[in-house]
Amino acid sequence: MNEDESNRAASWLGPRRKVISHEVAKPADSAGAAAQPVHVVVVPAAAGSHATRRPEVVLDPTLFSERRRKHRHQTIYHLTQIAIVGTFAAAALGIVGPLVGRARLAQESVGAAALLALLSYRLVRMTGLSRRLRGYAVAGIVLALLAGAVNVGAMLISGPTGGGGPEHAPASSPANAAPHTGP
Repeated sequence: MNEDESNRAASWLGPRRKVISHEVAKPADSAGAAAQPVHVVVVPAAAGSHATRRPEVVLDPTLFSERRRKHRHQTIYHLTQIAIVGTFAAAALGIVGPLVGRARLAQESVGAAALLALLSYRLVRMTGLSRRLRGYAVAGIVLALLAGAVNVGAMLISGPTGGGGPEHAPASSPANAAPHTGP
C-alpha cells in the first residue's frame, strides 16, 4: 500500500502530521552518574532543617477534580427523570386500561402521558446534564403515542361508550319493546 492509499484509508481519522526523527548520538562521556543535564540542580539538604521546619499543608487533588454542577442543573435533571418515569407509567396504564375494560381511565392516562412527555422533552433541552436523558424522553414520547393509538383502536372496535359487553347495553332495546297498539 503506498502513501496515498494509506492516507485515503485512514482519512476518517483526520489529518495526520509527519514526524521526522533523527538518531541521537551517545555523549562522549558515558560515565552516567557524572554526566547530568544543565537544567538539573542537586541541592544538598541542610542538617536539621526537617526538625525546625513546619510540615507543609498538602491539599487532596481529588477534591478539585470533581465536577460541581449548579443546583439548578441538578434539580432540572431530577425533574426530567421524574417526568420520564411518569410518562412511562401513564403510557403503560393507557395501554393496559382498554384491555381490562377501563377505557375512561386509559384515556385520561394517555392524556397525562402526552403532557408528561412534552414536559420531559422541554426539560431535556434546558441543561447539558439533562441532555443525557434525551433517549429516554424520546422513548417516552413514542410510548405515549403508542398508548394513544391503542386507545383509539379500542374505541373504534368497542364504540365510543367504552365497552361492547352486556354490562354496557341499554336497558331496553327496540327488539325487546312491546308492539305498538295505537291508532
